[in-house]
Amino acid sequence: MTDTFYPLSLQKLLKKILHQLKHQDTVLGLPKHLIVDPKKYSELKIQRFGKTLSTPYGVAAGPHSQMSQNIVSAWLFGARYI
Repeated sequence: MTDTFYPLSLQKLLKKILHQLKHQDTVLGLPKHLIVDPKKYSELKIQRFGKTLSTPYGVAAGPHSQMSQNIVSAWLFGARYI
């Protein structure tokens, strides 16, 4: 067992996401129906640093949150602070 993180290419990540959506109704192992559509939650919209964010959610800092699949899944499921 190793504690080393390995990067996942954008091509492999997209292929994995599309395969899961088609065959499992999931995105990176998370249920597709939980994907956040910001238009449905306009009451969560906030202004920060001169920008409009559709949600005030973010991910915890750490090496796990810097992995491409975690950045994509965090964004799909509502995080706008990355």
